[in-house]
Amino acid sequence: MSAALTRAGRPGTRRIRIGELVNWIVFAALAILFIAIRPASLGGSTEWTFVAGTSMEPSLHTGDLALVVREGSYSVGDIVSYHPSVAPEGLIIHRVVGGDATSGYIVRGDNKNAPDPDRPTPAAIVGRAIVVIPGLGWVLHAIRYPLVLAALA
Repeated sequence: MSAALTRAGRPGTRRIRIGELVNWIVFAALAILFIAIRPASLGGSTEWTFVAGTSMEPSLHTGDLALVVREGSYSVGDIVSYHPSVAPEGLIIHRVVGGDATSGYIVRGDNKNAPDPDRPTPAAIVGRAIVVIPGLGWVLHAIRYPLVLAALA
């Protein structure tokens, strides 16, 4: 066996470098993560809620991204995202402080003294926050604009 064959491996085979292997592992992990948390609009079970305003401070801040998952019922202490009755196309993300699925949940922002006037039922609730990623909402909001996407490309 020659020294060249020993170092290079068998003829016709390709050696994978450590950097390449790491890139493939990271890519696979990101693909699996995206499949696990993809939004309902892409066939997933997770919704992405962008936090805006100060009503949930100090728990949540403007620009945070909350990943919410629909559940059958919610408990006191859960942070939920729901469609308010006055603006059903909008979303509010507040904490459950009482109520139940039948009569509606009592929700309130952590930075508020009084509960919300709405008592969302499970039909109005988008889901419970399972993960909050500080600041990522700003990034995802920015890349929705064509000019920003063009600049990144």
